[in-house]
Amino acid sequence: MRSALEPLLNVPQKMMFDYIASIESSVSPIPPPDAPGHADLINNVYWPLVIDPFMFGQQSAEDAVRILREEASVVLAAAAR
Repeated sequence: MRSALEPLLNVPQKMMFDYIASIESSVSPIPPPDAPGHADLINNVYWPLVIDPFMFGQQSAEDAVRILREEASVVLAAAAR
């Protein structure tokens, strides 16, 4: 990719590419993007339906796990369409 883009770059962009190349061996790789539906799952299922009720003693750990599995299946299936 770099070799294909390099002829099109201006000086500051080339400097950026050089900098990235110079640190590649000493940094961790960029993690992959979140799965489709991840934000929906976290914001609309995990916190409001699982973590908050469990932490406030409104549901058992077993119920929290059951709800997470059920709701996560719905959210992730919808995101996969």
